[in-house]
Amino acid sequence: MDAKVQDVAGPADYTYVRRLAEGAYGIVFECVGPSGASVAVKAVKYHADFPRRVLRLLFRELAVLRTLPPHPCCVALLDAFRGRGSGTPYLVFELMDQSLEQVGWLGRG
Repeated sequence: MDAKVQDVAGPADYTYVRRLAEGAYGIVFECVGPSGASVAVKAVKYHADFPRRVLRLLFRELAVLRTLPPHPCCVALLDAFRGRGSGTPYLVFELMDQSLEQVGWLGRG
């Protein structure tokens, strides 16, 4: 894959805690990662007829996220992998203590 997505069996290194949110293209869960820290794991709603252009955009976004230096206004991408059987892309981010909606950033613009 372009963005160095690992091909693994699934989120075996991440222990499920709770479901946080769901959007058009994914479901976000709180999990505990291998380091013991809480993380946000986004499971992309991937299926056989998933639009290729959306998948290309996902991998382009992943490539950009991997190159960003740490910044206080950006949530860090920590890991990314695909489920071997399903092909489901998973993105692992640092867990924020509030959503953008709770902070009041959604709806501006």
